[in-house]
Amino acid sequence: MSSPHPPPPWNEWRPGERIVVRYRAEDGLHDALGYLVEVGADGVVVRTRRGDVPVAAGTMLTGKRVPPPPARRGPSSRRQSPPPEESPEDPSPDERSEGGAPQTTWFHGE
Repeated sequence: MSSPHPPPPWNEWRPGERIVVRYRAEDGLHDALGYLVEVGADGVVVRTRRGDVPVAAGTMLTGKRVPPPPARRGPSSRRQSPPPEESPEDPSPDERSEGGAPQTTWFHGE
């Protein structure tokens, strides 16, 4: 006999991965962007810049894996972008991480 509900999509995520989760709280919608600390059937814990954020399964609306943050630049690199003719070409799909932008997964059939 099959279970009535498939396993939650976040069960495929692993601690240490960078993720973003949108969740509902009493004061509205919030996003938790950071590194996955814990994952379980009852929810996840995301380590953000402001600390660890527990997100209960019933409050999660959507989430996905995201690429690493861009490298921080020093104060000397705050210059204007080069003219278009000097700009590097866009990376090919093979050079992008995991074949391009991560797919968003909607939870709860939304």
